[in-house]
Amino acid sequence: MESIAPLNVLIAMFVLQIVLFSTMLLGVAMDSSRSGASRSPGIYIFLFFSFVVCLLLLVFTDEVYAIWKPMVRDLYVPTLPRASGKLLAFSLNYLTVAFLILYTGRRNSPLMPILFLLPTVSIFLRDLPSITLVYGGLSAVYYLALSCQGGGKLPRFMAPPEPLLPSMAMDRADGYGAHRIVAILCLAITLIIGYITRPVPVA
Repeated sequence: MESIAPLNVLIAMFVLQIVLFSTMLLGVAMDSSRSGASRSPGIYIFLFFSFVVCLLLLVFTDEVYAIWKPMVRDLYVPTLPRASGKLLAFSLNYLTVAFLILYTGRRNSPLMPILFLLPTVSIFLRDLPSITLVYGGLSAVYYLALSCQGGGKLPRFMAPPEPLLPSMAMDRADGYGAHRIVAILCLAITLIIGYITRPVPVA
């Protein structure tokens, strides 16, 4: 069976970060619940900076840095071990999702399904079973804690009076249009990952 190089894993995680943050962005933009998250520029700024930091954590891992090191020649650039870069990126993913869930309806947040997607991403990236179990437990803790929180409005400094994307608003009463979209996207990504990582059939 063909082995998987560490660089392949990091590039796959790089692509998955783009898919994951695109799903978060779509969920926030379509959120039309009373939380008012889709009307807040602060949410989009936070999401953008979180995305950039995650990509930088992967770009500055040892294996990826070796690719673009010739461009900087003798300039010293501190790098991270692959395991540390992945761990920090995953940690930031969890913090980002938790923050967005808090400000997009909490238990009614359309981003709640992403908590169950992250352990599946860990499986795809060939993490150790113990690490995947830790991510699964963390997802369960986050879900139980956040699902018990009622809905709430954004802080005044984060919520402008007019929506940024009025054309995306639908199901304004409960925001479940966005919830369904994110849930379906997470399910689709989970099925794709499950198909790619299926066991090789016995010859």
